Amino acid sequence: PTAIAVKASNVVIGLLDGSMASKSRGKNEVEKFRMGHDGPVTAISWHPQPEIVGMEGMFLSSSMDWTIKLMDQTCRGALWTIDTVKHFIYDVKWSPVHPAVFASVDALGDFNVWNFAQHQSNACGKLHVSGVPLNRFQWSADG
Repeated sequence: PTAIAVKASNVVIGLLDGSMASKSRGKNEVEKFRMGHDGPVTAISWHPQPEIVGMEGMFLSSSMDWTIKLMDQTCRGALWTIDTVKHFIYDVKWSPVHPAVFASVDALGDFNVWNFAQHQSNACGKLHVSGVPLNRFQWSADG
């Protein structure tokens, strides 16, 4: 696996070939997703507020194919694809406090903030942090 995300009863893994699969506690089968990425999966992030109606099976995935996907574990497919980033995306994480906000970092050294409530295809904020790739970041607890 190139990426893994665990929540109480589920695990999702991303693979080198861009595919993704999930395994639920109590089930013997591994379920493959219909639509993965076209390059290695670099990060997976479960939605931090599953109590919001409709968000219980949602997660984000990023890839070296220059895309971020909003995935739904229930239908095992992509609901939305963001393809406006100009290089490898190494990490993506939901905001711990805002249900529509997430961020990503990429190989150009950019930190991008996205807000699905404002715009689904373009970042609402961008900070060029470094001239070298950024491979991971962490939100503070208060976002």
